[in-house]
Amino acid sequence: MTQPEIPDLLEPYVDAVQGTDSEELRRALETCGRRFALLRGTAPHPPLPVTALVALEETGRATGPTALITVDADPDRLEPAVLLDLALELAHAGAPGAVVLRDDTPVGVIALATLVQALPLELLAAGRQRLGAPDVPSLRYECRKCAPPSVRLLRAAQSRAEAPRCTRNFFHGSMERVAP
Repeated sequence: MTQPEIPDLLEPYVDAVQGTDSEELRRALETCGRRFALLRGTAPHPPLPVTALVALEETGRATGPTALITVDADPDRLEPAVLLDLALELAHAGAPGAVVLRDDTPVGVIALATLVQALPLELLAAGRQRLGAPDVPSLRYECRKCAPPSVRLLRAAQSRAEAPRCTRNFFHGSMERVAP
């Protein structure tokens, strides 16, 4: 089973300020030939926090902001189990894609359709039992102060013991660990 590399799955995006008119956003996406826009909030210092992901549908209409789901780009390969978890998370949230972060900075977007195409068929037939030690903490974090809740899937244990901060709103503080 081959593991796809994240750079092969990434799509570029357009940066937009939160509160941008949907028609203006649609025109910007069409002009740039992009399918995704990251809405960013304001902050006193860069990087500006990502608040939402907007997608341009095939009909030419821009979708409303959906749940913000982020995944870390380190390491660069996506294991099949992570591919499946991410695809299920996106489908459950109704999100068109996941924002890929490297050092808490967005580097691109992985579309749900791209993830589904990258899923190995043998993985779909496999049982959903997670392998590993049961006392290992979950690497799925959620900010329940966001509406809808933002989700962050960490791919490796962090060097520090604390939970990651909310990527949508810095002032929400640490995200909560969610059991698998």
